[in-house]
This record gives sequence, C-alpha cells and structure tokens, in this order.
Amino acid sequence: MREKILLLVDDQANARNAIRSLIHTIDDSLFIIPATSLEEATRLIQEGITPALTLLDLQMPNSRHPVNGIEALRIFRRHCPTMPVLAMLDHEVPDIDSACKQEGILGLIHKDAETRVVAQIFCNAVVKATDQGQEEQRRLRQHTAPDHQCRRFHPLR
Repeated sequence: MREKILLLVDDQANARNAIRSLIHTIDDSLFIIPATSLEEATRLIQEGITPALTLLDLQMPNSRHPVNGIEALRIFRRHCPTMPVLAMLDHEVPDIDSACKQEGILGLIHKDAETRVVAQIFCNAVVKATDQGQEEQRRLRQHTAPDHQCRRFHPLR
C-alpha cells in the first residue's frame, strides 16, 4: 500500500507543529511532508513528491519571498494547476473566498477557528481530494504523459 502524503506548506514552525498534531488526531496514517515556502513546496513536487492533498498557508510573510493571499494561490496554481489544495489563513483577505473558488481550492481554514471546525473542513477536503484524485487518475491515464508530476497524486484511501 502506498503512503498517503500530505504536503504542509507554512512558514511558521509553531503553526506546522500544531497542524501536524491536529491532523494526526484525525488520520494518523498520513505521512506529512513540511515545506516552509512556496518555492520549497514546488521544488518538492518537481522532484517527484505526489501528495494526496496540499495544505497551503496563503499568508507567508516569513518566507524568503513573502506572499499574501490571492498571490500565493496563483503562484502555486501556475506550478500545480490540478493538485488538491486546502488553503489556510491567519486573518481575512479581501475577496479570498471567490479567489479560492476560482482556483479550485477544496476549502479554506482560518487558523483561529475552533478545532472541531478545522477538523470538519479538513475531513471534507480529504473526501473531495479522494473523489478528485480518482477522476484525475482516470483522466491522466487516458490523456497525459507520465512525466507531469504536478498533475499526478495518490488519492487518499
């Protein structure tokens, strides 16, 4: 059985640790790969990491190239247009909900939300990623060359 990989992209170590702990209480079979920036996340994917789901912080001021909100979404989508993504925010960003929908984001987590709310959003994203993953794999087997790493991922089982 293949490992279920989750790519966790956040520039704050405390946030990554808290999110990792929460995710392991929900599904301890996930193999979580941390990335501290968009650059690191896209490099990992280009090197062949194929996450079932990416948790992407949209506000990373501590990153080498700080990004905020919609810009982070667009940068990630340029590199990985179909990878399932669950977005995270520290605070509100104008028009972020419509941008998330436009970019095909599976959900949006506010980091200060109650644990049960975060867990529910995460579980919903996992279900969507599973459905999307199965359909995407069927489509890719029929229409895409195998070297498009950003477009391939292993669905959660």
